[in-house]
Amino acid sequence: MNPFRTWRIRTLDLVVLAWVIGWLGMGIYVGRDIRELAQVPRTAASSGRVLQDIAGSLQRVATLPLVGSHVGPLADRAQAEARSIEVTGRATDQSIRELSILLGVAVALAPTVPLLALFIPLRVSQEREARAFRRAVRQKTDDPVFEEFLARRAAENLPYHRLREISPDPWRDIRDGRVRALADAELRRVGVSRPRPAGRAGPEGRPA
Repeated sequence: MNPFRTWRIRTLDLVVLAWVIGWLGMGIYVGRDIRELAQVPRTAASSGRVLQDIAGSLQRVATLPLVGSHVGPLADRAQAEARSIEVTGRATDQSIRELSILLGVAVALAPTVPLLALFIPLRVSQEREARAFRRAVRQKTDDPVFEEFLARRAAENLPYHRLREISPDPWRDIRDGRVRALADAELRRVGVSRPRPAGRAGPEGRPA
């Protein structure tokens, strides 16, 4: 594996991972921040329950003679308002909870899903291509057809300035069979290195 290409790929992987983790953290933060707003309707619902208790006490007072006719309607209105406040507070609390989840998920996924949808297939394709080339290099080191295939891929995929650095006329080199430099350039492009040739044995059986 080409160390420089490996470093670039790993750096890109880390950048994408940091991007995803950062936005997931932002989504969690936004969700929790919005959920804190639920404290307001919870307080309102609690106030509604307190008002219901007061209305219940007023209704008991409404049974007393003389004052009951005046307190009774007030107790009924207070009871109705208390129930309305409590129901509204609970509904708002539930809505805020759902909104916090939805916004948190939206903030986390909106910037990450499109990127991952493009990045993951590309990385899988790159890894498959690199594995296939490594197998082919091990099995077909001296195959002229494979060397020409690599050279043609280099001529088609490398940028023009890189081709000119390798050969002034790459297509003529391919036609004339001078493909080694182009083949090596294509292997470097996909991050694959040729296996090192075995050293020749010295006089004592060790590599020279």
